[in-house]
Amino acid sequence: MAPRSRSRSTRALDAAWRAAFRAGFPFLKLWWRLTHPTVEGAYVAVWHDRRVLLLRNSYQRAYSFPAGRRGRNEPPADAAARELREEVGIDVPAEQLVHVDEMTLDSRYITDHVHLYELRLDEEPVIEIDQREVVWAAFETVDEACRRPLLPVVERYLAGRNREA
Repeated sequence: MAPRSRSRSTRALDAAWRAAFRAGFPFLKLWWRLTHPTVEGAYVAVWHDRRVLLLRNSYQRAYSFPAGRRGRNEPPADAAARELREEVGIDVPAEQLVHVDEMTLDSRYITDHVHLYELRLDEEPVIEIDQREVVWAAFETVDEACRRPLLPVVERYLAGRNREA
């Protein structure tokens, strides 16, 4: 689906934001490496017609699902619904998300406690990305998705999904 036309000044501002994300992310990873925080986040696997929604952030190479950190005192399902709205413009109530997994992943940077949700849609939604944090989003089959570099959470979730999707 073709992105909406953006003005030259908006495109320039978007490019500046992407550059800031790319420049800042290595410093954030360095900070995490020094402090090794435990964070809690939520991911949403959005399914439509046997395809799952992938996205790519401007600051990393691996593909992901809509995801993000849970706010203080924010229920995980609310965080998942918020991230879905902020990152790809899909606005659904948290109650529509189905909690399918919970996992803790330990990397050299952080300990990430993840709540994973699914959203299955009958109609293909309009995807709206900001071209700043999120630079690409599309529905792909599990086979197509698995040929891409994926974040560990996404890779683990999609493993064995070929028959289920």
